[in-house]
Amino acid sequence: MNTSIMFTEEQERIINYDEGAILVQAGPGSGKTAVLTQRIIRLLKSTAGQTFRVLALTFTTKAAENMRQRIEETIGEEWRRTTISTFHAFCLDVLRHYGDHIDVRQPVSVYEQEEDRLALLAKGLMQEGLAVNGNRPDDRQLANILFQISLRKRDLILPEAVAPVSAEATYFKAAYAGYNRQLELHHGVDFDDLLLLTYRLFAEAPRVVRHYRRMYRYILIDEAQDTSRAQYEVLKLLCGDEHRNVMVVADADQSIYHFAGASERYLELFLKDFHATLLPLSQNFRSAPGIVATANRLIQHNNRLHGAPAMQAQKVSEESFVLLHEEETEEQEAQWVAEQTILLEDRLRNEHPTKFGKEEPQFQSIAVLARNRYLLEPVRAAFETKTIPYHFLTANEGLFATPQARILHLILRVWHNPYDLIHREVLLAELGLTNRDFTASLDELNGKSAETFFDLVVEKDDMLLCWKNFLRFFLNENKNTQDISCYFSNMINAFEKQIFPCEQDAGHDELLQRDLKLLKTSFEKFAYKHPIDERDLERYLHELALSSKSASGNSGVQLLTLHAAKGLEFDAVILIGMNQGSFPDYRSLRTPNGLEEERRNAYVAVTRAKRFLCLTRCRRRLMPWGDIKLQEPSQFLREMELKNR
Repeated sequence: MNTSIMFTEEQERIINYDEGAILVQAGPGSGKTAVLTQRIIRLLKSTAGQTFRVLALTFTTKAAENMRQRIEETIGEEWRRTTISTFHAFCLDVLRHYGDHIDVRQPVSVYEQEEDRLALLAKGLMQEGLAVNGNRPDDRQLANILFQISLRKRDLILPEAVAPVSAEATYFKAAYAGYNRQLELHHGVDFDDLLLLTYRLFAEAPRVVRHYRRMYRYILIDEAQDTSRAQYEVLKLLCGDEHRNVMVVADADQSIYHFAGASERYLELFLKDFHATLLPLSQNFRSAPGIVATANRLIQHNNRLHGAPAMQAQKVSEESFVLLHEEETEEQEAQWVAEQTILLEDRLRNEHPTKFGKEEPQFQSIAVLARNRYLLEPVRAAFETKTIPYHFLTANEGLFATPQARILHLILRVWHNPYDLIHREVLLAELGLTNRDFTASLDELNGKSAETFFDLVVEKDDMLLCWKNFLRFFLNENKNTQDISCYFSNMINAFEKQIFPCEQDAGHDELLQRDLKLLKTSFEKFAYKHPIDERDLERYLHELALSSKSASGNSGVQLLTLHAAKGLEFDAVILIGMNQGSFPDYRSLRTPNGLEEERRNAYVAVTRAKRFLCLTRCRRRLMPWGDIKLQEPSQFLREMELKNR
């Protein structure tokens, strides 16, 4: 065991737990990831030289990378006996190897961006004759249909199982089927398919699931409070009746994805189905005592899993505070937030000069959180006025910030999957071309060699010369280079030589450098993680598709919605918009379950703070229709026993 870390008695009991199922009830800041990681290390060290593997499923790609790194630093090459990934990445790898058992067509592309799925759905509606007067529905209508499809997939409901009990249900059934047909035609899957198809595979191919059951003697799952039905059913099939070495780490008080089909009730089912032992992690090592006490007062108003114990604060050495501040208007609230941010940054910067240096800004140690992104707009405007650096992460923000990097990514995607007409059309548009720039024979290339498609593209005169030259190099490289590491290095070098000189804007050039660094770093991690015989373009593209931008690691104050802040921590947190109707959201007040989820949202927000926690509200708001409306303080402020200073 790593003797540099001192574990508590609670933690040691979990680390040393051997056979059987356990549910770890882990509060925020309780060191759950360190405990989970240390248990994996113990299991591997105590069985050195054996061939079984350990499967660890995490909530984010970044969490998986951090866990993998810690394990390797401790036990070296034994880490390769682990599979550490997100649930979706694990399922994608299963389908990559055995998807042919249920007719998953290869090569396969992952449609991770909503705009691509909207385009597929629109095509499906047109093909099924469901578009009114032949016109594409607006994106809002399409997004609502997509959301409903997603909910059905997470509940393992296929189109044929949708009951046509009304005209609306009949329309939706056909739309769902049309969308799935387009995915099949494009050799594509969406995120929800990864779970649904893996469930089907495990249910219909017993030999495949037995293979994985033999491979993984121990299974560990983090952040399990937001488990969906699809995830839980995949786990049950993976384990069968005999596999019970499963460790689930969860905090029902942080279950905040009910709207997306997740539920903490699967924790109750796990306890029952797996005859699991319930073990607590109740000590908080992240937040100051005042913050812990505030969070405890809030969450005690919820019905909690098995009477979960209150958190116990362990961090007492540094100065901290919790305060509530009120202003008259949203604009004044935003101005106060900006001024308080400057004061907090100054304090953090000057507090630890030996660690940070007096001249190194600490804005990235501060987060401004809100129930929704619209509440953050006045703060963003105030930050712009005062030139406070910030990063505003939106839900649909793609991996790349520049069109050049997006084009390179599209080139790789179209080369990998010649059936991917959606991304082919997007690529042509980015290059200033359309299908109409070609003869009708272009449509006949669907499913045929991507090389022929690119041969036609490079002959077009309407494209920038730098891209024409790069594509010629790309085609030649694909003909002559077999090793993907050499291929990728050569491609990036050509990209720098051919594309960078085309960029004249200095600010944009900096963004392009960041995108290029992201590409290089992502490939380096990919190459390190996989042996040479497992490296190929498809696997790399799949890992890119399942990765996402993270708020952590960005310079500037982080402006985040509560869901985007999950799993993060900051020295200082400012939680804005604490008015009844905004937070809790007015829609949640209609049901007790809705209000409890909003309270869990607030609990997650409060427990992101390590030292300084500010909550703010305004007394009146200008409504979208022009009226000024008086605002009532959020009931959560009363439950936290906070008063305006």
